[in-house]
Amino acid sequence: MEDAPLELEEGVKAMVDELKEINLGTTEEPRPIYINALMTSEEERQYVDLLHEFRDVFAWTYKEMPGLDPRVVVHQLAIKNGARPFKQAQRRFRQELAPSIEIEVNKLIEAGLI
Repeated sequence: MEDAPLELEEGVKAMVDELKEINLGTTEEPRPIYINALMTSEEERQYVDLLHEFRDVFAWTYKEMPGLDPRVVVHQLAIKNGARPFKQAQRRFRQELAPSIEIEVNKLIEAGLI
């Protein structure tokens, strides 16, 4: 019996190509999207033209998704009737993340999802 190749023994390593950011919006209201950075300049031009042509099908905020069913995006806890809740320890996070967390929570509140 032959041994498996060494790369299989060490685990599979994800192959992720380098990405390039493209802005489909304006400088005041950016709409970032990422494309493969290894494309030829002609391929990149074609993709960017296509993305600009169909930019109305992308959504960058929850407000831009009016048909989004809250039953799909709102988390529900499956709790048995009569189950006693118990207090869990507070979860800590890095303080430098606090502004980002607050922004994301406010987006969800404004969209009516929480």
